[in-house]
Amino acid sequence: THTHTHTYVICKGIDALDKSLSESMSVSSTSGLEHIRSVMSVSASATERLQSLLKQKEGELANTQKLVTSLERSRSAMVEDLAMVSSQNENLKKQVESLLPFKTKLNELEKNYDALLQMYGEKAEEAEELRLDIQDVKSMYRQQMDELLSQRH
Repeated sequence: THTHTHTYVICKGIDALDKSLSESMSVSSTSGLEHIRSVMSVSASATERLQSLLKQKEGELANTQKLVTSLERSRSAMVEDLAMVSSQNENLKKQVESLLPFKTKLNELEKNYDALLQMYGEKAEEAEELRLDIQDVKSMYRQQMDELLSQRH
């Protein structure tokens, strides 16, 4: 797009120069000489403008090329980062897959632990009931012993 703009501007300048020279040829020789001088002055100023515009556009092009180079470096760095992150992701996936058997085993152990806790709770409850039953039996035995001893006296 920049190249087309440069070409267009340069062509317009050349067309204006050609038109001025053609007009100067059709004018009488004395006024033609003055006209040629004014056209030369105009064409010199047009040339200076075109050169200035060309330098400006070359500067813009250089800046754009620097930007492109910078963006290419950034892109390369991002591609490297993406490759590294992808590799890390693959490693993590493998680690997760290697942990799956352990997770299954953990689930089994948790189920067994819960079952054992429930059985322990039931057995602890039975033991407490038996302890209370033994206390009751002891208490009844003492009462009977006390009654028997009191009847003998």
